[in-house]
Amino acid sequence: MKARSSTETPRHMIGLCVGKNGVRGPRLARMEEDRCAAAVARFLSSAAILGHSLSSLSFATTSGVIMTAFDRPEQLTDAFAENLNAHDPAALGELFTEDAEFVNIMGMRMRGRQGIVDGHAWAFNGPLRGRRVRFDHVDALGVTDEVTVLHGHCIREREPDAPAEGLPDGTSMLVFVTRRGPHGWQIVAATNVTETFSGSSGGFRV
Repeated sequence: MKARSSTETPRHMIGLCVGKNGVRGPRLARMEEDRCAAAVARFLSSAAILGHSLSSLSFATTSGVIMTAFDRPEQLTDAFAENLNAHDPAALGELFTEDAEFVNIMGMRMRGRQGIVDGHAWAFNGPLRGRRVRFDHVDALGVTDEVTVLHGHCIREREPDAPAEGLPDGTSMLVFVTRRGPHGWQIVAATNVTETFSGSSGGFRV
């Protein structure tokens, strides 16, 4: 049997999510997204059995946002930096579960995916305006087969034409609690802590 190509699969998943007749009402929309998530999970399992190496798979949700199913938790830090640098709060929110929480570098607690989207939409027009971030080191701590904690060392820099107001250049440690579910790996909780330590590490890693 001829294997399905990687370019065919996302289109197939989009068809599952959107449906031939569309969806009506939030309950049907949720059912449609669950159906799509199940299809993604089946495809990823089949690919693993066939020996294919898939880093991620993109598909469309009923809201029209392109969502990526990650097969490794470490990929979430790259996606987080990419979406934050693009100042795309909706795409950033899709990295999180519906009930996730995020505490930013200023101690603001954002509750739920929509709270994370709204909080970052505000930040992109305020303290994060003209700022870029990158991770130079990420450690993964496996808790269970379905849960992994990521510690990412983040470097924040101001772009040349950015306003002076806002967060200064600096470093911080982001802690992501990630969980594997029907949508692949997603972030359940995250905290951003400013790095102010200096001097000898005293035997522990910084």
